[in-house]
Amino acid sequence: MEPADYQPLPQEAHDFIEGRLGADDERAFRRRLERDENLRRQVERVRATMALLRGLPTKQPSEGFAERVMGRIRDGELIERARKRITSARTPLWQHIAQVGAGAVAAALVLAVVGVPGLFERVTEGPAAPAVAAVELGVVEAGEEDLLPALGDQYERYRRLSQQVAYVPVENPDTQRELIRMELELSDLLRRNRWLSGEVTSLPADRRREYRRFLDDLDSALAALDRELTDSAAENRPARTDVMRKTLSEVSVPLRLREECRYTIVRTGTGPSGELGRSRVAAGAGDAEVRSYCAIREALYRHDLERVVSAAQAYRASYSRGRFVKPAALQATAALLRLGREREAAQTYEAAFPVYDEDLSMADLVLVRGLLAEDELAALSRARAALRASSD
Repeated sequence: MEPADYQPLPQEAHDFIEGRLGADDERAFRRRLERDENLRRQVERVRATMALLRGLPTKQPSEGFAERVMGRIRDGELIERARKRITSARTPLWQHIAQVGAGAVAAALVLAVVGVPGLFERVTEGPAAPAVAAVELGVVEAGEEDLLPALGDQYERYRRLSQQVAYVPVENPDTQRELIRMELELSDLLRRNRWLSGEVTSLPADRRREYRRFLDDLDSALAALDRELTDSAAENRPARTDVMRKTLSEVSVPLRLREECRYTIVRTGTGPSGELGRSRVAAGAGDAEVRSYCAIREALYRHDLERVVSAAQAYRASYSRGRFVKPAALQATAALLRLGREREAAQTYEAAFPVYDEDLSMADLVLVRGLLAEDELAALSRARAALRASSD
């Protein structure tokens, strides 16, 4: 085809190729292709070109490239650690895991490497999911199993944001807005959503629609939260947490993310997480207590459980009667349980809450059940029983 013969594709054709059309629009466009031979040839050429690009071999980065890239991305150390652990793994584990390269998409796909002992822990609930999900970081077309860890982490981030909005009340309207904006920033949901929206277009139509609906709903919910925070500040009133909570609860979450499997990321070693509290200068700028609480939340979103515990201890040491003592204690409790330090988890919990559940106030009961997942509540109950038995 000569340059002069080129005709740009209509936007509808791009949406069709990338899987962004709804079911009715897709059927209508297929009928249009049957009638328009020229358009059909154009679409086929674009698809063939995309398939050719996907089939190109992944080139190994030049010496020093990984270090240059990882110096610019937030979780670069995790990528290098994942590569070292994977390449040293024995078969049959190696047979299930693709070679991990450090390309431009490494930051977004670092969460897609699972099943490596000591780096990522996977918890499955409901029907069994594959033992290992892995992805080669390069010019590849990711399948559903490759994307599930990143999608699962996106769901967990959305769930943590929802918990904070719903269960951690703040009386001061300005502090309330600041904390929710801090959550929006630390969760990094919006940026990750944009990347995932592009990646799921390669999935089969039924799965693609399900995940796209989740991501689109989440986009809309985040925009609605931002509008409510902006409007409440302009109108000099508290943000309506009931409206924000309802907005978040209406996000359509695929069953596979909500019930069938759950991915848990655990950071090991030191690295960028050591700079917690310095990277979010806007959070809690005028309130030292808010800054201290921000450090706990930032460590949580960075998957640094040790730092969650130490940040919560630092908060309680400075603000023993502070506004966030109980949420801080619950977040530290959950982190300690995940670290296998059950006795410390029980002690941390009972330093902030009554020893016996029947003595919990209704507000405390709502907070505990809101911030701890069912498996965490069950593990805490066993740890508290063991703590009482050892003290008898």
